[in-house]
Amino acid sequence: MPEPLISADELAALLGDPDLRIADTRWYLAEPEQGRAAYDEAHIPGAVYVDVDRDLSAAAGPGRHPLPPPAEFAATMGRLGIGDRHLVVAYDDRGGAVAARLWWMLREVGHPAVRVLDGGIQAWAAAGHPVTPEPADHPPAELTVRPPLTRSIEREPLRSRLGTVVLLDARAAERYRGEEEPVDPVAGHIPTARSAPYEDNLDDAGRLLPAGELAARFRGLGAGGERDVVVYCGSGVNACHHALAMAVAGLPEPILYGGSWSDWSTAGLPAATGADPGPSSAGNGPPDRVGSQIVQIAEYDVTGDPDAFLEAIEAVTARVAVEGVGTMIRYSFYLDREAGKVVSVIIHDGPASWVRHHEMLDRWHDEFARLKQTFRQTRLRLMGPVSAEMRAWLDGHGVGYEAGWRPAAGFERPDPPS
Repeated sequence: MPEPLISADELAALLGDPDLRIADTRWYLAEPEQGRAAYDEAHIPGAVYVDVDRDLSAAAGPGRHPLPPPAEFAATMGRLGIGDRHLVVAYDDRGGAVAARLWWMLREVGHPAVRVLDGGIQAWAAAGHPVTPEPADHPPAELTVRPPLTRSIEREPLRSRLGTVVLLDARAAERYRGEEEPVDPVAGHIPTARSAPYEDNLDDAGRLLPAGELAARFRGLGAGGERDVVVYCGSGVNACHHALAMAVAGLPEPILYGGSWSDWSTAGLPAATGADPGPSSAGNGPPDRVGSQIVQIAEYDVTGDPDAFLEAIEAVTARVAVEGVGTMIRYSFYLDREAGKVVSVIIHDGPASWVRHHEMLDRWHDEFARLKQTFRQTRLRLMGPVSAEMRAWLDGHGVGYEAGWRPAAGFERPDPPS
């Protein structure tokens, strides 16, 4: 991926280059018209004004700023003088929170030559570079739509994957918790989402944090593992900042939920509030993906070396805690030395979580091989919906199981079955 950022001095050195196009994307949620007013007052020489509402959004679609069809967006860019041969530099005055939307959308139509001015117009002014009120006048150009360099997802596919993806909410923490909601009809967040305000990608000067710090931040939020990362915000604008920051960090491209909270909250879907992500079952997805919990009771014959079993299972569960966040709610293990048996009780957050957990174990050859080769699973009981995906895994591994198990009345915590 080309370098996503450019410094003020690097941009200044390119002024006057016929293959350069600069885009001023300043925009404000409460006063969107003030973005154009700020451009008219003073902007970087040669910059055109790109309006979030008019140029970076469709007239209709999911959410407040629906993504326009690629061909429509490419035509808009062409009218502004942005074409195939141009390096595009986008800037704003919010640390790239709006400029990242243009960066993302140009890459969506397969145009990789786009960068964001690190620190925005503030960094430009602080470096002593000139501004002007004179509007740019570039001839029309042609921007060809090519295969996308991005990934996106719509509401229903996301709903079906809740609990199987790392879902990050880029809005302010107050909006995530549901304490305030200035524009959308419902307060709160999408169930399973983690609060990840985009502002935390920036230093005090409004520049992106160093790559190592960004990588540490997103890994701490669950990115960088085997699960896809999906990012959203209020309307699909600021969430692009996470895509930009993850690119700077050298992490895989996240998936953008373009409709974001403005789409989810108007669709009558459940919302979680408070600091807790909330369960994936609140998404009301199909029962073979998310929904009712899965309680798994497994018995193992460990007459040979029960202590070795517990040592091995401890290594596996420790790794689950680090890499398998979200694959299970809680677990317990019970050792009966006299009978030479271990009973494990694991509660998963749904069939999709169960499948992901076991697929993850399949890939952990070193730790899990000890369990599969040394200890014999003698009984597996499942309470909850056994999806087709679960059955395929069980049948493919030759695992016999009893579905439809029901615990005794009053079962609330993992306890060994009678």
